[in-house]
Amino acid sequence: MLNNTFKTFKTAIFKLHNPSKHKREVLDYVFTENTSLIANAFDHFGDKIPTMSEVTSYIPTGLPVHSCIREGIINHVHSQFQAYKALKGNGGNPPIALARSEEASLSYEKLVQQIFEADTDKELHEINNELRRVSNFKYQPLCFCGYANMPSGWMNRRFAILKNSKDKYYALLYLLPAKSENPPVVNITDMIDIKFGEVISNKIAKGAILVPLSFSEKFHKQRFMDVASIQSATLSKDNNDYYLHVAFEFPQGGKVAENYIGIDVGMITPIAISVIDKKGKVLFTKAFDSNVYKLQAWNRKKIADLQAQGKQIYLKAYKTQSLNAMFHDLINQIIEIAIEYNAAFVVENLDPKFITKGKFVTSCYRKIIKYLEYKTAVAQTPFAQFPMLDKKTGEHKVDKQGSLKWLRYTVLSVAAGGTSKICHECGEEGIRGKGDKRNYFQCPHCNWSGDADINAAANIARRVLYRKADWTNMREFHRNFAGQSASTGSARQLMLF
Repeated sequence: MLNNTFKTFKTAIFKLHNPSKHKREVLDYVFTENTSLIANAFDHFGDKIPTMSEVTSYIPTGLPVHSCIREGIINHVHSQFQAYKALKGNGGNPPIALARSEEASLSYEKLVQQIFEADTDKELHEINNELRRVSNFKYQPLCFCGYANMPSGWMNRRFAILKNSKDKYYALLYLLPAKSENPPVVNITDMIDIKFGEVISNKIAKGAILVPLSFSEKFHKQRFMDVASIQSATLSKDNNDYYLHVAFEFPQGGKVAENYIGIDVGMITPIAISVIDKKGKVLFTKAFDSNVYKLQAWNRKKIADLQAQGKQIYLKAYKTQSLNAMFHDLINQIIEIAIEYNAAFVVENLDPKFITKGKFVTSCYRKIIKYLEYKTAVAQTPFAQFPMLDKKTGEHKVDKQGSLKWLRYTVLSVAAGGTSKICHECGEEGIRGKGDKRNYFQCPHCNWSGDADINAAANIARRVLYRKADWTNMREFHRNFAGQSASTGSARQLMLF
């Protein structure tokens, strides 16, 4: 199983529109205090990975910033240390926020000087990354960890997005303690909270500022504000501009899948699919022709020529953007088919650690799975659901109300062995063509012949129905589907030999 369908979150960016001089001073003051507190926390813990309770104990109360900013600092510091721990364990680069050592805290000027002294592209890339991190460290973002519910009290709110009678939108941000000296005060009259739809009148927010928002009416309003619920936000500063990154939670979409769509990453065509019902009958097949492989082959030849000539190879030579655009287009087409047939996706479980050949195909597999998992969440495609079982008793788990607990997946993975060798028509082993005909498959047992990748996709889709306790072996399972051939699609009946 690849992805369990949890809640879907997406982030939209809003620009604070032309804040006044006083509001800018408040914002910059809070950014400075926030960054200083975070830096001190990193200095204090050093190389130690603290727990959430240790971070909470270290960050004092009674700070010169609002309590919600303190909450954001605690979460930010803890998450940075956890990211450091994970990246360090995998041999990656830790976040710059933790790097307070002399080696990692090189000044901006020294890093700029190192750019001119770099001998290789790799050194230049590392210096640019460090330069970007150091420049970003000037101001750490302000984290608003929640959008408190109205019943809990207006003053417990961290931030809010409000709308007035003229459909103008504003961000209400709590930045300073209400009891601080001369805190900013906002008097809110006849405005609507866009999350709860409640009209707010005669509310006084101490320690907060109200700033107009600049955004795309069509994109932000239709795709986010009208269909999703606000959860949290992060405020960042870029030069002299301020941006509010708002996380929206989208309602659980999709529906329970009635069918399955198997995907095979082919040698000639990038993707072939077969749609089956829950009895294993093939409903639809298609092989997607694309110039992906042709472009990749051209890239390899072009790069080899540049290397032979001793010329420098730049990133644009790899045509990454063109290839990614092709993959995006392919996945979009497949998602439309999945929605049409109400099908969940099934892919092969290809572990790169165990693949010694076919690196070219594996690379395409990784891209396809990455885009597929992302786009199924956004498009809210149909999902397969399975009851959660207790490992000790084998019984179905239930919640406090006595309802069954379910695991839900939009993309499932199955064992890959033999899917390209077995005939989906009769379950026996067939023969794959060679040379120019390597994309065709012929079965000597039932005389079926057609597209080898479509044949493999049908086997991949059917394996989601396999239960080890019900069958002696995998071959017996595939023989069970004898005679359930494709009713539509692009299988080509060509004799190979």
